[in-house]
Amino acid sequence: MTNTNNKENKDVQRTEERAQTWARLKAMRDAPPAAPLEVATKFFNTYFADESWEEARVWLSKRVIEYPRSVLEGLAGIELLLADPSVEQGTLSDLVAWQANWVLDDPSDEGAKVWLREVAEMVRELLGDKQPPRPLTR
Repeated sequence: MTNTNNKENKDVQRTEERAQTWARLKAMRDAPPAAPLEVATKFFNTYFADESWEEARVWLSKRVIEYPRSVLEGLAGIELLLADPSVEQGTLSDLVAWQANWVLDDPSDEGAKVWLREVAEMVRELLGDKQPPRPLTR
């Protein structure tokens, strides 16, 4: 009798765990997309903080295989920021300086745009045939 009760309790627990997991997955699916700045910030904190260009490239080349979604989201965040003319002045230079921890010769937003385009190109190159279509430019 005890074995039967233990088995039933474990089955109930598994069912509850599955229901909770399913609810979390549905919430993630239905959540609004994160803002491009938030996505780019996460990307740079993950892949560029305290890394050289080559170290970041090596790290990203591994993550493209293991976690392509994360890299694709980062690329989308960067490209959306670059395409948005309403990005507040100083945002891009702050993103590069503080989140990517990168020192540019030209620390302005224009210098940051050049660097962000280079990062986007590197990511696209690493994605190879997995890269999404390029965004339309204005």
